[in-house]
Amino acid sequence: MVTDTYKNASGNSTSLPALAPPSGEETLGRVVMEMLRGGQEINRHSLCVKLAAQIDLSTDPALEAQLSELLGLVLNKS
Repeated sequence: MVTDTYKNASGNSTSLPALAPPSGEETLGRVVMEMLRGGQEINRHSLCVKLAAQIDLSTDPALEAQLSELLGLVLNKS
């Protein structure tokens, strides 16, 4: 298990489990909320553009892979 170490109020180090990366549903929800807060219309085209922009800006390979998978799901017409 991956852990991060923090100092508690008494100054002692405490190991806590690292936060798990967000699920695909959480990531898609975050993207949609960003679009709604920005006054953007939500449709297949605008969602694809936003996901592609997020992929382009990402420096995290795991996030890029997750965004690419979401983009593929949005583009899939079946």
